[in-house]
Parts: sequence; C-alpha cells; structure tokens
Amino acid sequence: MELSLKIDQQKSQLDQVAEQLGVQVEGDMVRLPKTYGDGYLRSISLPGGLQLNHYHFLLRQPIKLHSFVPKDGETYLINVNLSEDSFKKDLIGEPAEIGKILPMGCFFYSPGVESYGNSPINIPFDIIIITFPTSFLDFYITESSPEDGFSRFISGSPKFCVFEDLDYGQEGILREVLSHEDPGALDKLQMHTDILRFLLSVLTKVGQRSEGSSALHPDDLQKLFMISAILKSHLHGSPPSIDELAREAGMSASKLKRGFKQVFGIPPYQYYLKAKMGEARKLLQSRSYAISEIGHILGYSNLSKFSQAFKKEFGMTPRQYRGTIGS
Repeated sequence: MELSLKIDQQKSQLDQVAEQLGVQVEGDMVRLPKTYGDGYLRSISLPGGLQLNHYHFLLRQPIKLHSFVPKDGETYLINVNLSEDSFKKDLIGEPAEIGKILPMGCFFYSPGVESYGNSPINIPFDIIIITFPTSFLDFYITESSPEDGFSRFISGSPKFCVFEDLDYGQEGILREVLSHEDPGALDKLQMHTDILRFLLSVLTKVGQRSEGSSALHPDDLQKLFMISAILKSHLHGSPPSIDELAREAGMSASKLKRGFKQVFGIPPYQYYLKAKMGEARKLLQSRSYAISEIGHILGYSNLSKFSQAFKKEFGMTPRQYRGTIGS
C-alpha cells in the first residue's frame, strides 16, 4: 500500500491518512488497522500553523510513504527519524539514509520537494514530521531586521533540501513533547514552547551554512549523495582522501568540500566520523562484541583513540555508554 500525503495548509495529514486507510479520526489520532499492524498517527496543532505529526508504527505489511510539498503550497517541512533503526528514502530522485545515529538524522525542505520511503516491517519506527507555513517566518524575517545566516539561507534558497544531525538535546526535546498524551492548557503551552525550541535548534544549524543547496546543479547533488554513501561504506576502516573523493565525483576538491557542507551541514571528514561513531553505538547496543573488538572492527588499532572519539561524540566512553544499556 502507498500513503500519499500532500503537505500544505489545506488538508491535514491526519485526515489524509484516515481517508486512505479507511478509518475514523479519534480526536488527535488515527489508529492503524490491525491488517497493517499496530500503531497510530498523532497530530499536534499549534498557533501560527505549526503542526507536529508523530507516526508510530509496527507494520506487518509494507507501506510506502510518499510525501510532497506543492511548489505553491507555501509550507516548510522537517522530517525527523526517532527510531533506533535508520531507513532509506528517495529525495529529489536520489537515495538517502535517515537515522538518528547518522549525520542525517533529520532533513528540512521547502515547497517543490517530494520524498518516497518504504516503511520497515516488524520493526518499530517513530517518524516526526513538523510543518509550518512560509508565512510563519514572516514575523522573524523582515526587510528591516538585521540579516543573519538563516535569513540569507531562506532568501537565497527558494527550493532546498538540507540535512542535519539529530543531537541528544534535540531528541530529548521531542521525547518530552511526545510524553504529553492528554495535555491540558499549560501542557499545550509547554509543548508549544518545546517545539519552538526544537525549531530554533534546527534553524540555527541551517543558518550556519554559507549558501543554500539549491544553488547546486542536480548532477552535483547526485554526486554528493554518492560521496556520502562511499564514506559510509568505509566505516570499518579508513576513509578515502578528499582528493580521491573529488576524483570519484568528477569535481575539484574545493567544490566537493563546499557542496558537501551545503547539503549535509558538515565537512566530509566530520560526516565520516559521526557516521563511524553511530556505527559504534549500534554495535555497542547489540552486545555481540567486546568493546575492544568494536574498536578493531572500526579500524582503530589504538583503543584509547576509539574511546576518545566516542566520548567526543556522545559525552561518555564506550564502556560508560554500554553501562547505560539494559541487559
């Protein structure tokens, strides 16, 4: 089955999903029919057209999710994967892997962009989709207000799709929002505050980019996705050099570094380290290997360097992290 969502200010995701699944909306929720699995879509509507949709599914049969923001839809979208597992999506015709322990934990895109994703079977997943109208930013971005990085990004990028990592603080904010199951007035105010805090954190990261990714030619964008895949294919060893990656992409090293940071928010080597530490975290969670084995699997001949890199990323050593995991 395919769920097709038109993301604009006309019809809510809740109503669209209920209609396509043939079920009724129950307050702020749509429950998944048992023929498809277990779970629900919950929608939280807030002032200014701000909306958070939480897809919490455990599927027995596949559902393909197609979402698109019409060019004239005047809606921005932030997609966040809170699941323990990553999943693959096609964005602007190119494959991308989204996961909270990857450098690509969430992506932010404008009107005129669409995505396709196959939802995993027998694996619980939590997807957050936050939408808001382009007019939402009008209060903050005005002709008379001082220009900053984010203002330049938005004004210079009529169409964009950019990726950011999802840090512990951001995940904690979203978990707190989702903890309010039957919110009262003050709970709703707290939820609104928290979602604005999350937006601020994401948009601050986006604002640190010097240019919008819309300036890239589609062929260059395809090459950059290929480079991200190459980097992730070398997590159990050493990464290729910038010159080697540039030759693979058929572009200069400076263009590669500049374009990569435009799309993914960080330089290639930093992206590689984040992905490697995400892999380390996954291996630690599996409890299938000793910590020293994990270090060697990831290409560290010196275990202390592995421990230092992990602590720099997650704020604790691999041993301390494994101690936080239930047996």
